[in-house]
Amino acid sequence: LTRLGVVLGLIGGVGLAITQPRRFLPLLLWYAIPIPLVIVYGQGEQSAFLLPSFLIFSIFAGNTLILIPQLLTKLTSYISRPSSYALRPTPYILILIPYFLFLILIPLLLQPQLDHNLVWLTRKWTRDIHHEWADALNHPLEPNAGMLAHWGDLTSFWYLQYAEQRRPDLRGVYPPTEAVVADWYERGNPDLYIAGPLQGWAAGIQDRYQLIPWGRLVRIAPRQINPADLLPDLPHLDNAVFSDNLRLLGVDAPSQATGGQDYPVTLTWQALAELPPRTTVSLRLVRNDGIVAQLDDSLRSGWFPTETIAPGQHMLSYALIPVPLGTLPGDYRLQLVLYTSVRRPWTLPDGSALLDLGPVEIVSPEPGDAPLPAHYKQPFTHDFNGEIELAGYDYSVSRVGQGKGFGIELLWRANHQPEDNYTLLVEAVDAGGSVLHAVEVQPVAGEAPTGSWAAGQFIRDQVNMVIPAGAPPGDDALHVRLSWLRPDGSRLNLRRWQIPMGSSLELGSLDV
Repeated sequence: LTRLGVVLGLIGGVGLAITQPRRFLPLLLWYAIPIPLVIVYGQGEQSAFLLPSFLIFSIFAGNTLILIPQLLTKLTSYISRPSSYALRPTPYILILIPYFLFLILIPLLLQPQLDHNLVWLTRKWTRDIHHEWADALNHPLEPNAGMLAHWGDLTSFWYLQYAEQRRPDLRGVYPPTEAVVADWYERGNPDLYIAGPLQGWAAGIQDRYQLIPWGRLVRIAPRQINPADLLPDLPHLDNAVFSDNLRLLGVDAPSQATGGQDYPVTLTWQALAELPPRTTVSLRLVRNDGIVAQLDDSLRSGWFPTETIAPGQHMLSYALIPVPLGTLPGDYRLQLVLYTSVRRPWTLPDGSALLDLGPVEIVSPEPGDAPLPAHYKQPFTHDFNGEIELAGYDYSVSRVGQGKGFGIELLWRANHQPEDNYTLLVEAVDAGGSVLHAVEVQPVAGEAPTGSWAAGQFIRDQVNMVIPAGAPPGDDALHVRLSWLRPDGSRLNLRRWQIPMGSSLELGSLDV
């Protein structure tokens, strides 16, 4: 609540206790009951459990509007002099006062409170938990395996199972206690994975069970099972030892990746020495010494009970490398680097820090099978000559310093195969339309001429701009314009809803 809301709630609550104590006491009890429950229970969406308390407090705040005309009525009753009779408010005015106060509170309290709530909910209710469980369900998990977690954590898991039909064969196992784990295996169930915090029994668990870090999960099994038998049988690599700390046992990586989708890579490991918490696996898709996609992730699962990984420990890492939409189709290489410090990667026996895991072919997604990334800004509906449209763009900064540079990420889509190889003209202009800086570039540094674009294909590009030191400063002082030039220098027409609208597309503004 905002400060004004808290003040109104306190005043209204005290006023109700004085004027109507019999009504106040049950409301106060209703307000107070959920609070100790939330403090003691400490699970699930605690703010949702407090909704009754918030409702009662809002009633107290609303009671303040009723108290004001009541107080005014009592004050006017003390005015008895005839000369002051004309100054007394009429009963009709007293009745209307709460409504006037409510209208005043709309800009002072209600609108700021709504803005505050929207910001709070936007920060709190993200899709992070959806992404975490979607990632977990993509892990290599045996059919009918169990996911051990608290029921509050499993709610998202069940949603993905039944609403999105993701791994409906898996079973949620709760509460996450040692007795439940023992009962699971006594009933003959084979596979169980820790998918959330344990309830007070994590200390020493590695001495009673076999634990295998399994991506973001931890596989838990009876102690007598050989840990090597718990790992999947993956294609083996010889002499893949990093700085005598870690041995790569196997790799499973598809031969083909799709732009705009995640590329799954499964690796199995064995520790040769004690591994620190920051041991990081870096997987990269590269071409011509340039990295087009990369994912760096910790080797240790967050649910593993110890900070370090002991020598001899077997592990599985699972990575979903995000391949950007618009990545050029072609042949790439999958490479692996391990480090605890980026500046000092671990080395292989031959002294190299890079392990090449083989070729990967990247293909374009099928039409309609490539959702636009959320971080892209989308311009109004348009196209250049019916051939090309800008599907989305993003700036590397929101404010540019005078004499400084910035990057523009562009995602183009070919509506039809372009008739020729066009040149992209990018102009940085001030608020008055004067050109501050302009560059002419070939798409993807000449690797993807427009004449080679197929209908429906996405092309991702990056253009770097530098504005002069004398650029006018201010909010929204810098604008960017895009145009396509034919080989003869003429510009393609820009259309909106088939209507000609000049030849340049203006993007969102930047502060200088």
